[in-house]
Amino acid sequence: AVPSQREFERSVVLAATRNLTMDIPERSPDRAAKQDAGVPVVLLVEDDPSTIIYMTQLLKSQYRIVPARCAADMWDELQRNSIAVVLMDIALRGNTDGLQLTRQIRESGAHAAIPVIAVTAFASEQDRQRCLAAGCTAYFTKPINTKMFLQTLKELALRPLQNA
Repeated sequence: AVPSQREFERSVVLAATRNLTMDIPERSPDRAAKQDAGVPVVLLVEDDPSTIIYMTQLLKSQYRIVPARCAADMWDELQRNSIAVVLMDIALRGNTDGLQLTRQIRESGAHAAIPVIAVTAFASEQDRQRCLAAGCTAYFTKPINTKMFLQTLKELALRPLQNA
């Protein structure tokens, strides 16, 4: 069976991010579980491969990055992983944009409390207000202010661990 374009693109992005985050060529499941224990998982909802690679490079030393290129991938990963924070691109290609996905997360019940950080090229005050009104916990424009972004991500990713 020939993979669909979506399946092919997802496998390419997953392979690229895996190669960026792996310190050794192959990890056994036991070793991976030990290395990932206690490491916050960040769900990166982004359809641009270069942004996925950039964000993975930026965050890989402190977080486990799980990419999702569309709504279906996002919901799959939310079910599979214990997500600490969602990084949400607002201008996703397809039928569902990042604002709609954020609203759906907030209405989902099981995932409603997960912090969602908007990471977008939409830079006006009105854009910021729309993101916050949709349920985003924080808002950053591309190119991001790395220092502020990392500080906010750290505070939000560790918040559940502190309250547990």
